[in-house]
Amino acid sequence: MTTGLGIANANVKIVSSDYNLQTTTDASGNFNFPSVFTDNYNVIASKWGYETSCANQTINSVTGSITIQLSKGYYDDFSTDLGWTAASTVTSGAWERGVPLGTFNNCIPANPGLDDTTDCSNMAFVTGNTGVTASDQDVDGGSTMLSSPIFNLSTYIDPIINYSRWFYNAGGTGTPNDSLNIYLNNGSTTVLVETVTGSSLLNSTWVQKSLKVSDFISPTTTMKVIVRTADITPGHIVEAGFDKFYVVEGPAGINEHLSQNNSSVNVYPNPFTNEIAVTYELKNKLTVDASIIITDITGKKVLSYALTQIKGTVNINPTLNNGIYFVRIINGDEVIMPVKILKMK
Repeated sequence: MTTGLGIANANVKIVSSDYNLQTTTDASGNFNFPSVFTDNYNVIASKWGYETSCANQTINSVTGSITIQLSKGYYDDFSTDLGWTAASTVTSGAWERGVPLGTFNNCIPANPGLDDTTDCSNMAFVTGNTGVTASDQDVDGGSTMLSSPIFNLSTYIDPIINYSRWFYNAGGTGTPNDSLNIYLNNGSTTVLVETVTGSSLLNSTWVQKSLKVSDFISPTTTMKVIVRTADITPGHIVEAGFDKFYVVEGPAGINEHLSQNNSSVNVYPNPFTNEIAVTYELKNKLTVDASIIITDITGKKVLSYALTQIKGTVNINPTLNNGIYFVRIINGDEVIMPVKILKMK
């Protein structure tokens, strides 16, 4: 949802290969960079409670004012500081926001060398983001906990939280016994929604997760995400990461069967500037209302395209503002997990 009103205290950041400038908007939603060198910039605007805007912009001596629109929603790829906090008892390896600096243990990635590259920025929250070897600045001597700002899910019908996480646990003495735990808090209750251990599948990679909030806790006006990891006795190498958090509206009222091995969807190019191609294959018989649905980050439907065959490729040239959207296919009670896309200039 957009209102056309200025947004105060929003973060605005322009980044090129040589320059990195940041500011905040004033009470009327205006911002100003007094001196900017000619270059091709990534222009990022963000505020907690809004969808981040991320677009390419050439800025030179003839560039006029730039207007950026933000839609209501919850999204954070950590390109700017939106107020997540860390509390730790560790001697090293506390959560910190930055460009990940990769380390390896026996040729296996311990600390990530990149963020989740499907988002806007190159930043994420990682544990102990310094050092050369895997044992440098990994989590040691206690626990470290990352907490989100409070967010309101009471206006959603069927909220789904999404995030990418990284975990590595190896080395040391005996079988690794540490974990990465992710919790949801609704102001009165805290519940565990995911535990990752050293034996979990796909460790040492960014893993994208989508969780239906009501499966775990009642959504309220005072929600919070908590991400905790620790190194317990005996010590092992522990590294964790967290990136690309966002909330979307789920398909409320639908008997949802998310895509299995026989259903798939792929969207490319991503990011895109004009046209996208949606390649898909369904597992069920085509229904009369089968369609490709594009929604914004709040779950609001912005475009819909009817499907006429069970598999194929559909080329779409959607008229969309720059920003983050989701492509999903609905075929009766068959709903394929949404694919996040980024519209850029």
